[in-house]
Amino acid sequence: AAYLGADFLCYVTPSEHLGLPSADDVKAGVIATRIAAHAADVARGLPGARDWDDRMSRFRRWPYRARARMWRAH
Repeated sequence: AAYLGADFLCYVTPSEHLGLPSADDVKAGVIATRIAAHAADVARGLPGARDWDDRMSRFRRWPYRARARMWRAH
């Protein structure tokens, strides 16, 4: 839906069919929605959408000590 231009993304937790969702259900839903929105931005080719992904990809290829040093610096 986001790829085709939906302005609003929502989620439904499994527990909503039986009652109110817990805080963990809401957290998982928000995370899933943010991932879906980011994937749609990347798929649409929006400027800057892949920057974070590219930085993480380069970071994962670094040796462990360099990553640990960089992580402590932030």
